[in-house]
Amino acid sequence: NQPDDIDPMIDLFLRFRNIAFMARTIAIWEEGDAEIDRLVLIAEQLRSAVRAGSPNSQFVALREQLLNSNARLTVLAQRFSDSLGEASRIAQRIVAFFTLGLSLLLAVGGWLLVRTIFGRVAEIERSLRDSNDRWTIAARAAKVELLEWDLATDLVTSHHVKGTRTIRYADFLASLSEEDRSRLTEALAQARTTQGTFVSNQHMRGADGTEVWMDFIGQFSYDDEGKPYRMI
Repeated sequence: NQPDDIDPMIDLFLRFRNIAFMARTIAIWEEGDAEIDRLVLIAEQLRSAVRAGSPNSQFVALREQLLNSNARLTVLAQRFSDSLGEASRIAQRIVAFFTLGLSLLLAVGGWLLVRTIFGRVAEIERSLRDSNDRWTIAARAAKVELLEWDLATDLVTSHHVKGTRTIRYADFLASLSEEDRSRLTEALAQARTTQGTFVSNQHMRGADGTEVWMDFIGQFSYDDEGKPYRMI
């Protein structure tokens, strides 16, 4: 975070931590902290293995743990950004509702309160915008493509350096071989059942006929009833 964002973020979390949408955001943050602790532990194990001249099998196992931890952190970062975005939208609706009521009942006093609230919302939105900008810059630097699958419309939107592109999920599957399509479908079904991270390696064919291997790391988003409505 930018230094100027830290105090407003702390104030936001302390004041609203018992509200449902902020409690979810804080829980994701704490989950990310725990994952970072696991990452540090793996690094310490790797350092000890190097010093002890451990066999290659141990390095392979530690590398797998590092990749899995990194995958979970990537998903948590996106979930945190999405959760703050949801909090911002809810805050805007609350502000709009109270703006109307207070304007009618309190006139000048309501106007002053509204200005204060909108100032706070502007700070939150600025923090969210900066956070999303940093995510975009990091994704471009890492040459990562972000795919968003909307289960309601069955459309897949691709966000990458050159812009965005939307295709039908069926067309997305058609770019895979039959074997890879089955493996992908099975991995997605397992992710829905466990509500865990989705990890898969697929052999894909692009629109220009180029064939590439792609690593997918993602997770479903669930509504209040526990039904998946989107995958990132």
